Amino acid sequence: MKFRAEVKQVFVASALAMTCPVVVHATAMEYSKTNAVLRSGPGDRFPAVGMVMAGSRVHMFGCTKEFRWCDVTVSGRRGWMPSADVDVEYHHQRLPMPSYVRIAERPGIAIVSFDIDSYWSRNYSKLYFYGEIENWRNIH
Repeated sequence: MKFRAEVKQVFVASALAMTCPVVVHATAMEYSKTNAVLRSGPGDRFPAVGMVMAGSRVHMFGCTKEFRWCDVTVSGRRGWMPSADVDVEYHHQRLPMPSYVRIAERPGIAIVSFDIDSYWSRNYSKLYFYGEIENWRNIH
């Protein structure tokens, strides 16, 4: 009886796994296409938190729903880059993020939102602009 229950659990888990979408992005590699300013939010008006050098490897958490800005980590620093400055390795070539999203069959890029309070408290609480969060709350 116990053996049957275990077999049933394995079968159910296998069936569920087969229905889950495959995330192609999990093995993709992202790079900075150009020298880019790393921002504290998805927009040019947010304070800069660093510089990303062309060719640097970036770890991407996801992009805004329009794929204009991507939430990344570069050399341990978290921030936002314009998607046009991110290249994705796809079929042994590097494509700009907007092109990758258009042509990849299933790009698997996470869509992320931006909440300034939680994002800044997790990443920038020790930086000079954190105390001015009220001034930045309505930036788009």
